[in-house]
Amino acid sequence: MAREPRAKKRLLTTSSRSAQIAKILAQYPALYNDVTIDGAVEESTGDGDLPEGIYSVITYTYTYGTERDWSVAGAELDEQIPRLDGACTRSIFPTMHTNGVEDPIAAVFEYGDVTADAQWTYTCAE
Repeated sequence: MAREPRAKKRLLTTSSRSAQIAKILAQYPALYNDVTIDGAVEESTGDGDLPEGIYSVITYTYTYGTERDWSVAGAELDEQIPRLDGACTRSIFPTMHTNGVEDPIAAVFEYGDVTADAQWTYTCAE
């Protein structure tokens, strides 16, 4: 998915992003080395998780503080997909709409560790 340099709407303010990151790191103090939240307008060619089109996308990137066995971690994260879908429909997407972000919208969750970026990714879209 290519990132569009011109976002028509601000997907996240710096203060809301900082507050969300602080909350996540406080909730899981020893688990993550880093968490980033980024918003952008992205174009999908349709060959990935999203159909072809231009999307307003929030990307949550979690970096575990220690090296993971991704065969185990991936299976554990697969079990969290219903929770991630719920977060999208109950919180993330309604907040995006409240902030004036128009459809189509998506949230991407990326997990990596201190040795490798994005070993597991999940996307929910509306």
